[in-house]
Amino acid sequence: METEGTQEQRRRTRGPSRCIFFDKLRKNGKVQLKINDGETAPCCEHASMFTTRVSWIVKQYCDMSYKRWSDVPPAIKEELIDRVRSDFVLDWDRENHRLTVTKALRKRFNSFHHDLHKIYESYGSHAEALANGTSLVDPIVWVKLCERWGSDAFKKISAQNRENRNKQAINHTSGRKSFVRLLEHCNENGNLVDFYKETRWSKKKNAFVTDATESTYKEMQGRLMHNEIV
Repeated sequence: METEGTQEQRRRTRGPSRCIFFDKLRKNGKVQLKINDGETAPCCEHASMFTTRVSWIVKQYCDMSYKRWSDVPPAIKEELIDRVRSDFVLDWDRENHRLTVTKALRKRFNSFHHDLHKIYESYGSHAEALANGTSLVDPIVWVKLCERWGSDAFKKISAQNRENRNKQAINHTSGRKSFVRLLEHCNENGNLVDFYKETRWSKKKNAFVTDATESTYKEMQGRLMHNEIV
């Protein structure tokens, strides 16, 4: 049974995107994407829409009981790919366009798995998580996920991953915006040193995310100034 605090947390949780703006645009045909040669992510005004739509497709049509993306059967992957292709203008003869779609599906699959695990952790116990579940996936899928997350083997791996993340000296703050889009903006308005700062600067703290990040930035800035003088 959910406590009052848990119910309040549920109410504050952001619901799934309904892709309303996408649906309006899609009425006029497939949505155009710009993908630069050699890149595997869109760098245009519809880039965020692409990510949102791929997320929606994964949440609606992918069986999330699989442990990882590589475990998802080829038939299911092909169905998901076809759904993405039916919504966006892509040149399927280009390898980087194909990789853009498959990489986006893999990342959104992993991201949804992460979100579901956060829901599991928000409950007070394993039994409470099993009893209450979530409306985001089928109850049978939720049971399978809970069994995996509640196992000693998963907890051991999770603890090790958490420890490894804490050891990272340099992190980035770009969120869901891809480095491709940030680099596109950087090429128009600055240099790679500015790009480094933009992706590792915390607006909330008004400082670099770590001391190591700040030290690296100052070193890069010093070398840039030296090259300009020379």
